[in-house]
Amino acid sequence: MLVVRTPDTQAVAIRIGQANLVAPWQAFDGNAELGGSWPIPVGNIHAISLTPISATTPTDQSPASAYATSKLAVNYLCHEMQGRYGDRLRCNVHDPGLMPGTGLARDMNRFRRFMWDRVMPHLPLPGTSTPQRSGAVLADMALGRRFGELRGGYVDIDEERRASPESYDTERERQLWETLEQLTAL
Repeated sequence: MLVVRTPDTQAVAIRIGQANLVAPWQAFDGNAELGGSWPIPVGNIHAISLTPISATTPTDQSPASAYATSKLAVNYLCHEMQGRYGDRLRCNVHDPGLMPGTGLARDMNRFRRFMWDRVMPHLPLPGTSTPQRSGAVLADMALGRRFGELRGGYVDIDEERRASPESYDTERERQLWETLEQLTAL
């Protein structure tokens, strides 16, 4: 999740879904009830829909690899946005953590779904959270109540951390940004 806050606009979070490189973007108001439907229009921020590359291009990428690639793309976009517009906004990435009991296991076999839905939510596993916990952190970030001075940063559930070394590649950041500009004609 990319969290962008400008001094003169409402807080906005941008979500990049699962795909090989980029999937649909959605924007929502930081004041919105986190369980509600979205996208919700925010000022003059517009939701951008892109067809996921995996929908039109054959690939040998596994779903887990595609998911990780989309997370890497979020980091690239955040760093590039912060570099280009850092004098006017703060852009940070929020990793909400794994959330056992949610729909993430919907495409797994019955045993794995059972473990994910019924067992894992009751285990104190590292790197896990709940929608309520991570949603509150995301809302606080978007509203500037937490991590207010962080710029181009990464928040893992509720702690500032350094993202993976691979996510700091200025050439890839620039290439992804320029590709998105071409695809969206912005």
